[in-house]
Amino acid sequence: MIAGYAQQGDGNRALFLFRQMQTKGLMPSKVSYLGALKACGAIKNLKQGRKIHDQIASTELMSDRLIGATLIDMYAKCGSISEARELFDCLPNRNVVVWGAMMAGYAQHGHGVDALELYKMMQHENVSPDKVLFSSVLQGCASVGYLYSGRLLHDRIVRDGFESQVIVGNTLIGLYIKCGLVEEARTVFDCLIDHDTVTWATMITGYAQYNFNLCALKLFENSVQRSITLNKVVLLGLLKACGSIRAIQLGQLVHHYVLKGGFEGDIAVCNTLIDMYGKSGSLKEAHRVFDGMQHKDEVSWSALIVGYAWCSDWDQVQNCLKTIQGLRMKLDTVTFTSILTACSHGCLVEEGGLLFRSMMEDHNIVPTIEHYSCLVDLLSRNGCLVSAKDLLRSIPLPPDLTIWVALLTSCKLFGHGKMGTDCFGHSFYLDPNDPSSYMLMSKLCADGHWHVDTQKVSELKGSPEGQSNRALAWIEVGGKIYEFLTGDRGYA
Repeated sequence: MIAGYAQQGDGNRALFLFRQMQTKGLMPSKVSYLGALKACGAIKNLKQGRKIHDQIASTELMSDRLIGATLIDMYAKCGSISEARELFDCLPNRNVVVWGAMMAGYAQHGHGVDALELYKMMQHENVSPDKVLFSSVLQGCASVGYLYSGRLLHDRIVRDGFESQVIVGNTLIGLYIKCGLVEEARTVFDCLIDHDTVTWATMITGYAQYNFNLCALKLFENSVQRSITLNKVVLLGLLKACGSIRAIQLGQLVHHYVLKGGFEGDIAVCNTLIDMYGKSGSLKEAHRVFDGMQHKDEVSWSALIVGYAWCSDWDQVQNCLKTIQGLRMKLDTVTFTSILTACSHGCLVEEGGLLFRSMMEDHNIVPTIEHYSCLVDLLSRNGCLVSAKDLLRSIPLPPDLTIWVALLTSCKLFGHGKMGTDCFGHSFYLDPNDPSSYMLMSKLCADGHWHVDTQKVSELKGSPEGQSNRALAWIEVGGKIYEFLTGDRGYA
């Protein structure tokens, strides 16, 4: 019974039965001790775990390697990694389970270097790793971003024949995603014969994290066909992906899974739903989610305001801002960056300026370079190039490359050659190898029939750096999403 409750995650009930058994004078068995220790780790009851350790220490079970590994696991889960290591060092005849428990403890607490050192020590003792141990060491590599060590382990995993094990594959996918190598993570994903919920969740979340929005949504569609259970983290990533590319129909499908999973009361999920619907132009649905929330925070209001700004509904933006002030809520710098960006896309030039002033005067927020960048983009995108340039001369912070490229983009759009040349000069000074500046200047000169160093531009376009700066765009038609590269003249 004790082991059963511990296995089901009911640690309190398991420990209650364990204490009852001892009160009645019954001697705990090995299975009972294992269940009680697992329960202590699950509910982080270090005090009770130490008492059980003291009881075991006076019995012959102290030499049992499974008991030793479970004690190490208990101490690690209770946050006492030093006691776990002290016990580990005292255990004789350590097998792979004991080594794995200690490495897992290090990995769980972000002590990746210690996990790797222990792995090297284990190799000297000629202990062969198993799939659980490999997973723990890989998790340790991921916690400290040790890609090289992770790749060496990957090679060893392939040699030892563990590459098809789901637990190992899941950790490899997590490692590569943590290091930003999404394509390598997908290669591991595709090589796995079986995929569990963690496999799908890790890969989908990784895609969403690095803005591979279309890939995330395509994988989501595949997971739906296989009836995979989606957790909160995955749903949040999918909703952000839908909002980024305005995939309203897929967003509604994800919303269905939010309701199915019982997450409709989760404030983070609701905030992301509002953001997704607002950016997709479905303000009615955004407001429906907003109105249905029992508790609203600053992020909830921010998401709603951004949605209104994206749809150029300035009256509602003002109403929301007044309500927030009445509720004595405080919006942060990130929120105003989002709202100013939305104003830019919604062509709310005058309104964006008023918002910028309100940010400083009413909300006491000191503008950052990101805020000034949004304001320059707002002015220049809507043809107010001279005002944007004047603003650049007056801001108290040195303009970065993003601002100059934004202004250069608008100069190209409106054919302003003289100002564009000046912007290009500043961009070149900040980063002589930035391909986007060269390409924008090339197009500006071509449109105005001016001389341009086409050879230099061609070299940049052909370089990997130049290609990586071509922007991805998406469009949803009939529930399907089509992806293309901006600047392409052909069709795939």
